[in-house]
Order: sequence, then C-alpha cells, then structure tokens
Amino acid sequence: MKSQQTTLARNPTEPYRDRAPLYDLYKTQEKTISDIAEELDCSVTTVRNYLRRFGILDPLDSPATIPQDPTDMTVGS
Repeated sequence: MKSQQTTLARNPTEPYRDRAPLYDLYKTQEKTISDIAEELDCSVTTVRNYLRRFGILDPLDSPATIPQDPTDMTVGS
C-alpha cells in the first residue's frame, strides 16, 4: 500500500491528488500555481493545498500571506 504522502488517488480526473505530476509541474517546469490550476482544471486553492500536503510548497511560502507593502495591514485592498 502506498503512503498517503505520495499519492492520495489514482483517479485520472484528479491528477492534483498525485504528488508526481504536481512536483513536475511546479518544480521541474516551474509553472505558477495559477497555471497548474488552469491546466488541471481545478482551483488555485486546491493546487496550493496539495502542494503543501505533499511538502512541495512550504506552508508559509505563499504570495497571499506576504504583504506587498509591509506597512499596509488592510485586508482585501
């Protein structure tokens, strides 16, 4: 039985649930999370969550969590 850390499903309609294609797209091909989401026909949030779950993306390494202007503390500006 495969580890959950490596693969969660072999469903061809949900390739984002398999570590190998995510790793290839994000690390090898250096695609953005948005590009991967579009290619795999799922949301950016789904891709980001699986990248984190598989240890490909650091949980704190996300443009959404890093303010562009550190003095700007408003939400949704």
